Amino acid sequence: MKLIYYLICLSVICISCKNKIDKSADSNRNILINVGSIIFNMGEYDYPTSGYIRYFTEGDSCFFAQHNRRTNVINVYNYQSGDKIKEIHLPVSLPSNDVYVHNQDTILTCTKSNPAHVFMFLPQTGDVIDILVNIKEESGCVQQFPHFFPDGVTLLNEKFYVTCSRLGEYPDKMKKSTDRPPLLELDFNQKKYQFLSGYPELYVHNNMATLHYWEPLLTSNPLRNELIVAFKASPEIKVISGVDFSEKWINIKSLFTDSIPLPFTLKGRDYFSDEDSYYNFAQNSHYDRIMYDPWRRIYYRLFGIGLNDNSLKKDILLQYKKQFSVMILDENLNKLDEAMLEKGYDNFYCFVTPKGLHILRKSKNEDKAVYDIFAYKPQI
Repeated sequence: MKLIYYLICLSVICISCKNKIDKSADSNRNILINVGSIIFNMGEYDYPTSGYIRYFTEGDSCFFAQHNRRTNVINVYNYQSGDKIKEIHLPVSLPSNDVYVHNQDTILTCTKSNPAHVFMFLPQTGDVIDILVNIKEESGCVQQFPHFFPDGVTLLNEKFYVTCSRLGEYPDKMKKSTDRPPLLELDFNQKKYQFLSGYPELYVHNNMATLHYWEPLLTSNPLRNELIVAFKASPEIKVISGVDFSEKWINIKSLFTDSIPLPFTLKGRDYFSDEDSYYNFAQNSHYDRIMYDPWRRIYYRLFGIGLNDNSLKKDILLQYKKQFSVMILDENLNKLDEAMLEKGYDNFYCFVTPKGLHILRKSKNEDKAVYDIFAYKPQI
């Protein structure tokens, strides 16, 4: 029976499949037009990849904020000029690893302890609101910790929703998809929380070979009152109602791979090995960030194309050499198009404005952060 089960799982996750880049005319259509760039002038102690970024508006003004993990300071920039206009210093008592900047008045941060503390810091008054999240590991369940970076927080119906993840070294404890909830609801008004939802079924039977595949991606659609949760090892996207938390799955595949080859291993894999875990992630493809564009009422979903080159030496930085495509989805999450991005972009740092999708251009110059702006041009 064990052999039969093993063979079934092998067929489900298509271990023998290889990453395939579709070089047909459909995959090379010019649907994402580079319409310019925006430059943010970094301060003396700042650099373009220092931490969490966010674009937000207040009245008629537009801002770009970035957290500097080294100094634990929020740098606020005028979006139009690219100049830094403000520094928000976080209290030394607050953790500096995971920081989410909602706006100049509301900042979230959290610990990775058990129980976990999720803090809301209000710079105008200096107040700090703390929600203590009891992360139990019960029979059949695995601890999941709040995770903000790079795209793990959204606000819907006056509540914050945060992605949760943990290393995948306990697949034997995951009997069903809801044993590892990928989402945490935080109600700071009531100082309450609850874990929500579950992973795709694929995750129940596979340890993903690397910790990266366990990190969910999150966005929301306020116009439809929906939470959108995506997963790196699966083309499946979960749509959760903000009214009653009812769920539905939508499967959206990339043009550039048939499947993601994942080794079937129950346990015992070294998740901290640079020569194993990160190498596997670099060589194979993954689904990445999903972002909602409320001005065009579309979604962008990034897809990282595996290097698929066994001649490459094992290196923790190899994963950053992946090339990315961008899938365009309508409000119903129907796939409209997909386009390959040129090499040289950092997929961790991207955001959406009325001008379009902004993606950080890789550069050795740490004095300026250059974001190229891409506008979607539908093909008729």
